[in-house]
Amino acid sequence: MLSSTLIIRGKAGLHTRPASRLVKLAKGFDATIELSHSDQKASARSIIQLLKLGVTKGSEITLTVSGNNPQPAFDEIHQFLSALED
Repeated sequence: MLSSTLIIRGKAGLHTRPASRLVKLAKGFDATIELSHSDQKASARSIIQLLKLGVTKGSEITLTVSGNNPQPAFDEIHQFLSALED
């Protein structure tokens, strides 16, 4: 299992457009990918769960990836979340 804490820097946080892109990205991996924020967890494969987290600019989230080969998924999702700008 791989885990990392990130600060969301995108001015609108994790709103519909980036959440949709994240779901599409996550579905490309055979791994369990979760985000945690404010004592809530969400599967990165569910846009509804992601939006319910209420991640805004400056929010601290935890990315957790597990499975047989979690490193590629962890690297790509971490990079995606770190680069959120819109």
